[in-house]
Amino acid sequence: MTQEQAQLAVHYWKQSLHKNPPSKYQRYCKFWDVSKNYDRVLEIGTGPLGGVLPYIQADVKVGLDPLYHVFERNSLLHRFPDIQYVTGDIANPPFNEPFTAVFSANCLDHGKSRDCYIDNIASLIVSGGWFYLHVHLREGWQLNAQHTVPVNTDALFQGLERNGFLLPGSLSSYGIDPIAVEPYKTLIGVWQKR
Repeated sequence: MTQEQAQLAVHYWKQSLHKNPPSKYQRYCKFWDVSKNYDRVLEIGTGPLGGVLPYIQADVKVGLDPLYHVFERNSLLHRFPDIQYVTGDIANPPFNEPFTAVFSANCLDHGKSRDCYIDNIASLIVSGGWFYLHVHLREGWQLNAQHTVPVNTDALFQGLERNGFLLPGSLSSYGIDPIAVEPYKTLIGVWQKR
């Protein structure tokens, strides 16, 4: 992540904390219908508020974000005692033990490669585990310093299928993001790994 991207993220979160309080993460859980109790969960890109992790039941909760040190330096990071905070990137996941669920809320288009992102997530989920995804569908002309990866449904579904994910029936597509109320086509779904 570049310094410019880190500065943009800090600016976004300083503004977002006023416009989108933590209840935004409760809305993710509602859209995903998160009601299970998990063994080990990972959320990619929690941001400074712990993402959805404070609102789900799990024996082990791990947050992965490349900006925890930046959030802490800017007095934005809110730590929860039951969450392990790991500074890192899904492009090089620093985990040896798999997870029963992985959550990704508006992160896939922030990485380096859609396929790398999905391949690495697949390697981290146990067979029968769950992948919860919220993503803005972006074409090349919609990319910028923060949103660097184009995402379309065909390529996304091919990558998920290639990695053994089945769609158990929870999939919704929206013209405007119903959670963050942003003007992007948005896909919200839950996949189970074979």
